[in-house]
Amino acid sequence: VVGDGPERRRWQRHARRLGVDDRIRWTGWIDHRDMVHFFEASDLFVFTSLRDTSGNVVLEALARGVPVIAPAHQGVGDILSEECGILIPVTNHWDMVKAYRDAIANLAGDPATRARLREGARDRADFYSWVRQGDRMKALYASVLGAPLSETLT
Repeated sequence: VVGDGPERRRWQRHARRLGVDDRIRWTGWIDHRDMVHFFEASDLFVFTSLRDTSGNVVLEALARGVPVIAPAHQGVGDILSEECGILIPVTNHWDMVKAYRDAIANLAGDPATRARLREGARDRADFYSWVRQGDRMKALYASVLGAPLSETLT
């Protein structure tokens, strides 16, 4: 578990109660520059936030070829597709917990799907690259202005 916050101790106690604490590494806060190493060593990125409006960390994971499991909610719900991850329907707490559990378990036992999602992750990140976004904006402006962008700027 990468990161830190006010709920960390509670989650650590919960992991102990479940008997899984020996399988969890709690890193605490990690400098952004060091996150690349965690992404490169990961088979999966699990994003659970319902409050982040865009979840830029999801794009960072995709750019490193890491498939993502995340809620079908806000910007992350638009960023992810079935080619690069699994979207969890936002329903109620326990249904979401079960959906995350099932998604993780299914991917853990299916290396072919993980490989397919890994390729899709890189492709999806490329779709959101600054160059591709700039090209889309130029095309949009050109269509609104009714002429190629190079002819409309002076």
